[in-house]
Amino acid sequence: RLEKVNGEKSSEGRIHSLKDAEHMVERITHGPAAHFWDGQRHLPTEADEAFQHEHGFNKWVTPHLEKMYKLGLNNGEKHSSQGKLAQLKGSYIEDLLLDSEMLMAGGHRPGTPVERAHKDAASVARGGFGNLLQDRAQFLERFAAARNMFLPEMADDALIGLARELKDADPQTVYNTAKTAIYTAVMAHEVGHSLGLMHNFGGSDDAINYHDEYWLLRDDGNVGPRLNDPITEKELNGKIYNYAYSSVMDYAGRYTIDGKGIGKYDRAAILFGYAQKVEVFKDNAGVPASELRDWYERDGDILNFTSQGPRAVHYTSFYNRMGSKMITQGNRQLVDVKDLSSNYSTAVVDGKTLSRVPYIYCSHNRVNLGDGCLTRDFGADAGERMSNILDELNTWYITRNFPRGKIGVDHYGFVGRWYSRVYHRLKKWHDLYGLYMGLFPRFFAPDVLQNFLTDPVNGWGDKTWAVQNAFNYLVQTLLAPDVGSYGGPYLMADGNVMMISGVSSAWFNLDISGGRYYSTSWSGSRECGYMFWECLHHIGFFLDKIMAIEALSDSRTNFVAKASPIDLREWEVSYYSTFSEQIRKISSAIMSQDFSKVGPYVENNELRFPNYAGDLNQSRDEVVDPFATFSVQLYWQVLGQARFFSNFDQSFVDDSRVFVKGTGAAPETAASETVEITDPLSGLTYVALKMSSSKDGQPGSGEAVINRAIKMYQRSNFCTGDSCEDVNQASKDFVTPQFLDHMKIVKIMADLTPVMSYGNPYYL
Repeated sequence: RLEKVNGEKSSEGRIHSLKDAEHMVERITHGPAAHFWDGQRHLPTEADEAFQHEHGFNKWVTPHLEKMYKLGLNNGEKHSSQGKLAQLKGSYIEDLLLDSEMLMAGGHRPGTPVERAHKDAASVARGGFGNLLQDRAQFLERFAAARNMFLPEMADDALIGLARELKDADPQTVYNTAKTAIYTAVMAHEVGHSLGLMHNFGGSDDAINYHDEYWLLRDDGNVGPRLNDPITEKELNGKIYNYAYSSVMDYAGRYTIDGKGIGKYDRAAILFGYAQKVEVFKDNAGVPASELRDWYERDGDILNFTSQGPRAVHYTSFYNRMGSKMITQGNRQLVDVKDLSSNYSTAVVDGKTLSRVPYIYCSHNRVNLGDGCLTRDFGADAGERMSNILDELNTWYITRNFPRGKIGVDHYGFVGRWYSRVYHRLKKWHDLYGLYMGLFPRFFAPDVLQNFLTDPVNGWGDKTWAVQNAFNYLVQTLLAPDVGSYGGPYLMADGNVMMISGVSSAWFNLDISGGRYYSTSWSGSRECGYMFWECLHHIGFFLDKIMAIEALSDSRTNFVAKASPIDLREWEVSYYSTFSEQIRKISSAIMSQDFSKVGPYVENNELRFPNYAGDLNQSRDEVVDPFATFSVQLYWQVLGQARFFSNFDQSFVDDSRVFVKGTGAAPETAASETVEITDPLSGLTYVALKMSSSKDGQPGSGEAVINRAIKMYQRSNFCTGDSCEDVNQASKDFVTPQFLDHMKIVKIMADLTPVMSYGNPYYL
């Protein structure tokens, strides 16, 4: 970004602090999963701590996770989201889902016949779109990795120092500088393969073994987590991320940040493989040998359960205790592999037990499954990595959605590439966090967990911050406004108030720094191909919105639970596991089109978003149209009703139920407990339960969609009687077609209700 190169602060205003996560953490630590363990909770014992010290946390925690699974927590055995979605195959609802943008994402060319293969690739009812294209992208990644191919992408903070250094340089100097760095890294990487080294995607996580220059830049007297010790101008200008890796066998997050060449891991791997030598620290400087072992066993993500509470060890704590002894070659010596202990963590040298230097190694079998061991990332903890990812996503929208003359760019490749690299990655970020939110309360009281989840030094503060902002980014994508000039706020057909575009009194201009082009557009001003669809100007953000819904709702995971020695079953975790309250409020807003509490808004002439991990109780006046109408509503309901569930909370499905009165399907309850609307064309009466009368007072999606229909009916030409609003004929003519359009989504929700009921269609 130009403002960063010039040393100015970015004005994104979309990132939320750890303090902003207080409501999120309160809901987690006092939620249903925490209450499940009431009366069963007990602290880890001395024996538990001793076992972890001797054998490591992974071996200790495994049976506790297995027990949790058997008890039903995050166990999706009685659910099958894909089984529910499959029932829509061949239905009119599937036809509505497959609009032109989605079909193009499935490989269809405009103006040509739609074939079955296009539907199979694009339809969520057939396992297509995000899931299918994600699998295809993973296959491509693995195919390339097996053949030592590098598939590059771009980002930001890692390049700022270099950009500032070259800001006024001539083009040839810029070219030569970039070429030298890239060639050095690529050649070193390929020579590594020639010498037998596998990819090591943990190289960017291995802060203990970063290049010395990294720590010399970091050590300004205040070395701590970035949440407490933000990156400085000196660090940026010093190109600190150019030294933030231990292995050139990683896929670097940016083109030039591994230009220094081979790292400490690479040398250590060659010494091990060719000379049977390994490094040990001469002096641990008080760091326990078990912590150094845990560093490599847990890929730098150390966690222990103690009688005082859960305890994490942040990477900066090693430097704060060891100082220069952690990085200098003088504190490392070589020993024979045969002299290592049985668990390879220590060696006895001249009667003294020395700890092996711990290196993180993570290759293809564990890559991109969580918040570490990632391709094309940079940053040493979950918070740093997420910060850099979000910086990239907001900065490089243009490079993703605008071909700008690139050949071969289309919707099919766009979804396959960016769902895998962006949205699915944000989904995976939450998986382990969401899983452990069910396990932590088994041992620890709410106040202990609150401290742990908000502590960036000895807790999971960095992970909490990262998950909060990943969730926010996904919802911001879902509710992103279109590029344009906005005026108002205006009174809408349903009585809601909102700023809209395309009006003569517009006063707020939203360009691509804050808005996103909703629809795909082609360029008619240049000769770029024989067919019009070859002249793609930009890919519409509608696809990003649907990919965000996919990521928010997807509950598939890549870790398994052993239900028995011969039976492996997958856990199911989605963002609904952690953010059910917020998702229900967002759902009610989408279906009612009342975005006063959840929509983007104007403040100080800038576009802002609420904290979607917060309580979402504050109403705002200057709310901007989030472009979340029929098609977005449709996908939200279809994927949400199929996937938004937890063992304790089926509220999303309950909230979304709409019934046809008189068919026997509607619940028998007092009229005061329901809302209803009669379709003036079909004569059918649709009913939903008044969830706003329940204990939490949150209106349900079914209630919201019918209440909106009632408001529009009362302003339409169909209304007769005392309930009609006193509006002029022009207003009635304006509202009536919108009312009829809205009744389509009411009907769809009624047709979805029996399909998306509780249970697993495949489970017997």
